[in-house]
Amino acid sequence: MSLASSPSAPPSRTPSPNPVANVCFVDPNVKLPKQPKRTVLLAPSFVYDSQSDRWVLDAALCSCPLHSDTQTPSSTTPSTTTVTPAARLGDRTSFTFLTWNVLWALNPPNSRAKGAASGFDRNRLNKVLEAVVAWAADVIALQEVSDYFLPTLLSHPFVRNYHSSHSPITPTSPFGSPVLLSRFPFLSSVPRIGGKDAVVAHFPDPQAPLAMWNVHLTGGPSAQAAATRTKQVARVVAHLNDVVGDVPGTGRVVMGDLNSDPAAVEGWDGYGDAWMKVKGTTIGGGTYNAQGRLIGPQSEEVLAPYRDLVKSRLDAVMVGEGGVWEVDDVDLVGTEAIDGVWMSDHFGILGRMRRRV
Repeated sequence: MSLASSPSAPPSRTPSPNPVANVCFVDPNVKLPKQPKRTVLLAPSFVYDSQSDRWVLDAALCSCPLHSDTQTPSSTTPSTTTVTPAARLGDRTSFTFLTWNVLWALNPPNSRAKGAASGFDRNRLNKVLEAVVAWAADVIALQEVSDYFLPTLLSHPFVRNYHSSHSPITPTSPFGSPVLLSRFPFLSSVPRIGGKDAVVAHFPDPQAPLAMWNVHLTGGPSAQAAATRTKQVARVVAHLNDVVGDVPGTGRVVMGDLNSDPAAVEGWDGYGDAWMKVKGTTIGGGTYNAQGRLIGPQSEEVLAPYRDLVKSRLDAVMVGEGGVWEVDDVDLVGTEAIDGVWMSDHFGILGRMRRRV
């Protein structure tokens, strides 16, 4: 497993006042100047370059003179010459997606040094990775990706065929961060919303534009936590509505861990709950796995009281009205223990989006 080097920053540019600003190659580890409140700074997603054995920013998504196709790649300029040409979202009539909170650690290590993880969590997260590869969704939105799991995830040969919102050295929060992987190229940003990490992804396809957020909202039953979730949703929805105003027909999708039943989170005007749309009921849609909190070497007696626990709907896929993409299939995954080990305290949602005719 190797670590990607940071690309050189472009000459200084005046920030765009628009709600979406493509800032070309911006080092994600460099603190950016303060922007207008609703501006989202976008950079190309990362791709794996087999020639350098590094994850690099995708030069194919940049049309500025500094990174034109005619420029000769160098040690400081991202190269995609050895990356298989990406599939275009606009060439597809449907794509599959996965959203899953993978649980950053059940047994947190005493040391929070980068890459630290208990033997139990290494084994558990290896099972998570095997499942992600087996389901092979076109767009993968994971939450609570830890500083250990991120480079492990990106080192897998299957995952190296994807575009990523993160490189192996992109900082994660202490309790893990959302990460987005896609077979299709996208422009990306990793903003903070209300104290939590999020991922913004824009798929710049003129035939089937799509804007997506991968979120992990603030948890807790208190009124203060609920108010914070409302503010976080307002930030996300305002950005997506602005994008649609600029590009009519853009699909708008928010997926991830809402830390509350979708119906209890305010601010979803103009959005529909994909599970309700497809299933017509909330029955069977519970994603919080209480047994997953006990996936260590627990006895059957300890697990027994949790067998029939009603599972809360904490995870969801919210889809904006009027876009070219709609969800037509959803199911829960990761609902069984593997070799006696639960992969996470959440189940995943695996589904399919289809282009409207």
